[in-house]
Formats: sequence, C-alpha cells, structure tokens
Amino acid sequence: MNCSTYLQIGIFSLIDSEVQRNLRDGSYNERYEELKTAKNILNTQHLGTIKEDQIDEKIFENKIIYKRTKYVVFKNQRVLDAKKFL
Repeated sequence: MNCSTYLQIGIFSLIDSEVQRNLRDGSYNERYEELKTAKNILNTQHLGTIKEDQIDEKIFENKIIYKRTKYVVFKNQRVLDAKKFL
C-alpha cells in the first residue's frame, strides 16, 4: 500500500489510502434521506440528542427507518460510553 498520509497517535494509526469514493452512486443517499425522515418523526435536529428510551417502534410506519434510527442512536450511546474509558 502506497499511502501519502500516515499518522500514528499512540496505538492508533490514521492512513489515507487515497481511494476515491462516490457516495452518490451507492445507497448512502437513500440512508441519508431515511435518517432525515427519522429526525422529522422524532422532532429533532440531531439524532445524537435522542436517547435509547425515546425510540418507540410504534411511531415509525417504515420498519427500515426504525431499524436505521435505532442503530444510530444505540451506536452513538456506545461511543459515548466508550469515551468515558479513554
């Protein structure tokens, strides 16, 4: 691998692989729109402000949007919990 940017911080390494990604052609935009819909359903500007107990499957007509929202909210909480131990 020929990387132009390599940064090591403690035991973590950050590598720029110079791989270009085109998010417009993938399902990224679809997921982005689904999460925008979730923000509207939950009446929030940021899903990061939503707590796990605020996610109720009954308020989501679309189960995929519910699952994506639940994943984002729970993942955010796991990151916040892990941050406490750093």
